[in-house]
Amino acid sequence: MLANGRRSEQELVGLLGNDVKELLQRLQQEGLLQCATTGATAETDDDAVAGA
Repeated sequence: MLANGRRSEQELVGLLGNDVKELLQRLQQEGLLQCATTGATAETDDDAVAGA
């Protein structure tokens, strides 16, 4: 998953481009996405997906 509470907005922009900012705002307004503050990184997420 891309928006799983472990990737920052900046990471998502890096992966998907600057246009993703508007989409993130819209999803937040519709209650489909919430901002989360975690100490996890994308590497941690990738390791979990890979079963490491």
